[in-house]
Amino acid sequence: MSSDNSMVGQLRELVALPELYQATVSPDGTKVAFYWDKSGRNELYIYMISKLITAVKLRMEKYLEMQCGI
Repeated sequence: MSSDNSMVGQLRELVALPELYQATVSPDGTKVAFYWDKSGRNELYIYMISKLITAVKLRMEKYLEMQCGI
């Protein structure tokens, strides 16, 4: 039963994630622009791709530490 509750909680988290729209990479390949409803409104964000990759790696490491004890 607890695994069912855990799955429901994970599904709720997934549904609550903000949506990204119309992602576009800059011609030189260094930036990505997208609309994100993080604040509840669609707003334009522009990020350096290298910084996004670093952020994803850090989040993945944190997730693995929490889930797998790595």
